Amino acid sequence: MKSTITKLYDRSQYQPGDQLRRWRVSQQQIQAKLDKLCADHAGEMDVEIVCAGDSVACRGESQSPLWNRPLLLFYPGHGLCDKALEDAILGMTVGESKTVSTAGIQVTLTVTRIVRRVPSPLTDELVRLEKMEGVDTVEAYKTWYRKTTEEANREQALHAVIKDILRTITENSEVSIDPEEESAWCKAAGDYDYDRDVRAGDDPTIPEEGIEFLTEEQARQKYYEEMKPYFRAYAVNWYLLETLWQADPEAICRDGIREMAENSGMTVEKLMETTEPCLLRELMVRCAVQDRLAAEAEKYLED
Repeated sequence: MKSTITKLYDRSQYQPGDQLRRWRVSQQQIQAKLDKLCADHAGEMDVEIVCAGDSVACRGESQSPLWNRPLLLFYPGHGLCDKALEDAILGMTVGESKTVSTAGIQVTLTVTRIVRRVPSPLTDELVRLEKMEGVDTVEAYKTWYRKTTEEANREQALHAVIKDILRTITENSEVSIDPEEESAWCKAAGDYDYDRDVRAGDDPTIPEEGIEFLTEEQARQKYYEEMKPYFRAYAVNWYLLETLWQADPEAICRDGIREMAENSGMTVEKLMETTEPCLLRELMVRCAVQDRLAAEAEKYLED
């Protein structure tokens, strides 16, 4: 590529934020998972006083047919009806009556039944109800949750750090962009995205602000401009492969596209017809850089 880095960011200065580094499951997360398990197997019991989260059956008496009914159901705390009604029901007891106003209508509510969902106790028997192979105790459930969740969390954290390293390099390196190379790449990529969106039923000429529609030329130009940051990142990644790691980006693109075509059950020519080649090349270069940064990113993850 003609576009290249003229001054590379010093990666020894890089330090990811604490949030990016984290992947281990906290005790609070484990407890939340256990609480949800208990709630998923909750039972029901009749109670005497209404609390938030209860299911409440009332008899309604009113001049309005809407409220003059033998059975009205309320779920205080869920925000499913007038807040004033929900608040009025809280604290009432079975058999108690109260006259309230809603939307200018007077209604007398008499509580006939209160049902509360009660989480099941956390026991080995409860865990066995989940029918998970090899997980038949509370401790085994905790171990399973920690292991499976941390595996996924670590992979996500690693990928996030890799992306953050690349973002930092791209933003802080000095890059010389060749205008013609950038224009050609952004036009090809932008036209591909524009045409894809049109085929999907979107209208790129609809303005983000105001009421005046864009012309097709203006809409396409907007797509071209939006591609410029991606081209800059592409140029940075190409430089990293070629200069930092002494790799051959052209060979990486060629081999990667061939492998993608084989995995998709099509020829390289067919793949190139269905996807814009410049975007395929950018993807291959980006993935190759991310693979080479994985070991470096590992050291930033929490122990």
